[in-house]
Amino acid sequence: MTEIKLFSVQNGVSELPCIEKANEIDWSIPCVICISSDFTNFDEHAVNQRQRNIKLVRYKKFGNDLILFEHLNAPIVKPIVENLGITLPKKSGTDKTFLQQYEGAPQKLQDIYGTIKDYILSLGDDITENQLKLYVAFKKVKNFICAEIYQSRSCCI
Repeated sequence: MTEIKLFSVQNGVSELPCIEKANEIDWSIPCVICISSDFTNFDEHAVNQRQRNIKLVRYKKFGNDLILFEHLNAPIVKPIVENLGITLPKKSGTDKTFLQQYEGAPQKLQDIYGTIKDYILSLGDDITENQLKLYVAFKKVKNFICAEIYQSRSCCI
């Protein structure tokens, strides 16, 4: 499996003529999606050992007009916070990240979020938590809950 270095992808995109669109890309959680008609047990094991955001999707054709996509793994990844030496122009937005919102929230609100999170994760072993820049998503195959913390309203949605 060939590994693509994140910094080279970011540099290539930032040099595109449409720099405005390149600045809108959230590079904190890059993802690689591998689609194949079949994967070996070694493929699945290797991807799970890498602890990267690599998703395996198996497809199966039924006749000429029907196709099934099966997600074989649901990697749990953390956002990249290290500085890769790339300076993209800063956005003018003042949005705080989910982690900043959580850390700045009152203890009561943190406890409410913790209770909600524990309940959601107790619904099944196949439910995963995916922390994104502005919110946390809980998913099986697709997101079924997205959680945000609003300090101004003292609520967790």
